[in-house]
Amino acid sequence: MKAPSALHDRCAKCGACTAVCPVYRECGRESLTARGRIHLAARLPGDWRGSALMPDIFSRCLLCGACGDACPRAIDILEMVRGGREALPEQESRAAQKKRLARKVVASPALLRALGLTAAAWRAAERLIPAASGLRLRLGLASEGPEFSAPPSGPASEETGPPDALYFPGCLAAYLEPSIRRASQQVFAGLCRTRTVIPGAAVCCGMAATAAGDPATARKLAIRNIRAFSGPGRENLPILTSCATCYAQLRSYGEILGNDAKWAVKAAAFSGRVREFSRFVLTNATRKETGTPRRERKGAHIMVYHDPCHLRFRHGRRRTIIEEPRRVLTELAGARLAEMPHGPRCCGHGGLFAIGHAEMSWRIGQRAKDDFLETRAMGVTTTCTGCLLQWRRLLADTGRQAGHLAVLLARAILSGRP
Repeated sequence: MKAPSALHDRCAKCGACTAVCPVYRECGRESLTARGRIHLAARLPGDWRGSALMPDIFSRCLLCGACGDACPRAIDILEMVRGGREALPEQESRAAQKKRLARKVVASPALLRALGLTAAAWRAAERLIPAASGLRLRLGLASEGPEFSAPPSGPASEETGPPDALYFPGCLAAYLEPSIRRASQQVFAGLCRTRTVIPGAAVCCGMAATAAGDPATARKLAIRNIRAFSGPGRENLPILTSCATCYAQLRSYGEILGNDAKWAVKAAAFSGRVREFSRFVLTNATRKETGTPRRERKGAHIMVYHDPCHLRFRHGRRRTIIEEPRRVLTELAGARLAEMPHGPRCCGHGGLFAIGHAEMSWRIGQRAKDDFLETRAMGVTTTCTGCLLQWRRLLADTGRQAGHLAVLLARAILSGRP
């Protein structure tokens, strides 16, 4: 992280970051805004790293990027927060312990596989709970409607012959919710005529480690993935991913390893091969004229697309992957689009933030939920798996669904429904 005094001198103290901060909207604490963190880090007497309050202050950030986008001085606020987390020792609070455990799980394929088996058993038991049971609401279980149920059988990734592209599913699709993985590969094969395979040595993208201020682990995971996706005959294949978070992290490998003499060039090449789901589908779809799925009831296919922060903002610069998912939703999936009345907003998940600061995460999510309920939509779709989990919890008591865009598209295109 750059010296706090240097950041303090660059900061215009205008409050633009404060106006857009989801955390500040809920708590009103200036210390939890970008401006407040810069001021505190620069003004604390002595060594600010020794403060018992600073670890908590730096942890209460969603890393959504809205503040950096609003900053007139283009200060890289996300870098500041991640740097602060790296410099500050984690306090042994319950929140810190939960975050540390979560990072260890996502960085370990063995632990994720074990968690996947547990999740499969849980889903089997979940079917025994009636849809109208209050237990479902207490456990945060959201019933999936036909729009987001598992897609029909499609081309398998195990077919013989060389692949046209490689697929990075992300932890949720790889271990806990394989329907997202199947749907994505079916869309690539059925709609884009692109056969994909998943390298067996693929690991977590490393976003959790990066967000926690653990660059050493992030670099290790990046190197493992570069090796896995750059084997003989695969060095130049595109790398497709249907997770917005993974897309942002994989595209950052060139920066993460930019100072590594051995891996910098390979990392930059890897990042250049990464393709986002909706953009790839729109560019490579072999047929654009698709039938509108049959509507079971009025308004069943009016959907809201939730913009993942990782596709809206990056290092204070606005991203452009905003229209493509909406076009996939309307042009290819045949749904009707409803927009949130106050525009896109963070759902409050923030990865490790939802684990360490669950109450604040939930309160921020309620604002997004209230906006959604003002629409006529029957569901939310997104490509961020963290946002997806948050929306399912938020909508659990509404009778409306949240699902991955790939699953919605697979149902609409590959099922052959009129």
